[in-house]
Amino acid sequence: MITAILLAAGRSTRMGDKNKLLLPYNGRLLIEHAVEQLLAGKWGEVIVVTGNEKEEIGRLIEKNNYPVKPVINNDYNKGMTTSIQAGVQAMSEKASGFMVCQADMPLLKGLHYQLLIDAFENLKTKQGIVVPQYQGKRGNPVVFSVSYKPEVLAEDYPEGCRNIVRKYTENITFVEMPDNAILVDVDTADDYKELSD
Repeated sequence: MITAILLAAGRSTRMGDKNKLLLPYNGRLLIEHAVEQLLAGKWGEVIVVTGNEKEEIGRLIEKNNYPVKPVINNDYNKGMTTSIQAGVQAMSEKASGFMVCQADMPLLKGLHYQLLIDAFENLKTKQGIVVPQYQGKRGNPVVFSVSYKPEVLAEDYPEGCRNIVRKYTENITFVEMPDNAILVDVDTADDYKELSD
C-alpha cells in the first residue's frame, strides 16, 4: 500500500498576511480542494500534516469528515522537511511507499495521483522513486519506496527531499503527465490571481 502525505503546515509567507490554503478556489477552500482531489486516488492511507493555523485546518477536515489521518507538526517553522518527516513517522508499517504531496498545487486531480500510484505499483525494485514530468520538466508529487524512510527522517536540508532524489538518480522512474498540473503551485498573490482568472 502507498501512503499519501499531504503537506498543509506551512506559513505561506510569500502570500502576505493570508494563509493560501484558506483562500477560495472553485467553490471550496484550497485545502478542501487539495484533500478531495487526493482522496480520488487509491491509497492505503492519507495523512494530512498541519502546523500553521492547525486549529482551522483541523476543523475543516473534521467538518467535512474526510477519511484522513491528521498529524500536527509543531516544528513547521523549521521548513517543509519537518512536515515530511512528521508524516513519514506517522505512516502505517504496512506502507510499501509514500507520496509527498503539496496542498498548494490546485490543478492536480485524482488522475495525476493515480498515474503515479500505478507506476509505483508496477516497479520491479524496492528502492524505487517515481517522479512526474511534463515536456521534460520534473514536478511534484514524488513517490518514494519505504526503503528511503531512514534517510528522509535523517535529512537536515529544510526544504524537502530533493537531495535524496539527486543522490539516487539511477532509481528514478519518470512518468509523463498529460498536462502541466505537476508544475503549477500557488506561492504568491500573483500566482493566486492567475489561477482565479
